[in-house]
Amino acid sequence: MRIQQKESELISSILEYCQYKKIMIWRNQSGMIFIKDKDKTRAVRLGAKGVSDLIGVSKNGRIICCECKVGKGKLTVAQNDFLNEVNLRGGIAMAVFSLEEFIRQVKYEGI
Repeated sequence: MRIQQKESELISSILEYCQYKKIMIWRNQSGMIFIKDKDKTRAVRLGAKGVSDLIGVSKNGRIICCECKVGKGKLTVAQNDFLNEVNLRGGIAMAVFSLEEFIRQVKYEGI
């Protein structure tokens, strides 16, 4: 039986690979946090909706955006729209399900 990799583990392995290959990329924290103040709770959005898990810059100055998914994970509409917009504007945008897939994409893009 194969144990399912967690998304956080995939992100960590990609970050480790990029550090080894000297690819400038970092974890982009986004989502929602809830802050309780006395008897009120308010929601605070971290980052823009749909922005990728990993953001970086290629050696020639192109933005790199990588959305990481595992198992049967699927892109949200906002994530898909974001990746499409990055590609339309000349950036490098990808959704990957494994480190091997990320490495193939990096090699294909010449990063």
